[in-house]
Amino acid sequence: MTNKLILPVEKEYWSNLNAEEQRLYTLDEDSLQHLLILNNELILNFVRVSMLLYSLDNQHRLYNNRMELIDKKERGDVRLHNINDASFNMSISIGDIASIINLTVMNECDALYEYLATLKMLRFDMLLDTFSASTLLIVLNM
Repeated sequence: MTNKLILPVEKEYWSNLNAEEQRLYTLDEDSLQHLLILNNELILNFVRVSMLLYSLDNQHRLYNNRMELIDKKERGDVRLHNINDASFNMSISIGDIASIINLTVMNECDALYEYLATLKMLRFDMLLDTFSASTLLIVLNM
């Protein structure tokens, strides 16, 4: 996920942010990590969900690139498709129940993108209730 990619579910939200808030909302992974020096739970919550979204997007791109390579070089070898499919999943746990969910079903993958984006927006709002975007950008020297 590039630092400027905004998912469809985020577009209206994004358009209502001012320029500083937009910069903060779309920080790259390295900049997000630097925010953690403030040692604040609201920042940690926003950084975590942002990193999950980046991780999902990185895994999704890797999955698609491998699938394209398999189709071109290996002429759609079913075994390689199955191995690639097995690598594109997420684990989720609630309390003492855990499960691994395969994300090759695009409706499920899209729902996860939407959920994480919605959570990111909620956590960003909570973050801005406590910190100003300009203050956080100063911490990052931006």
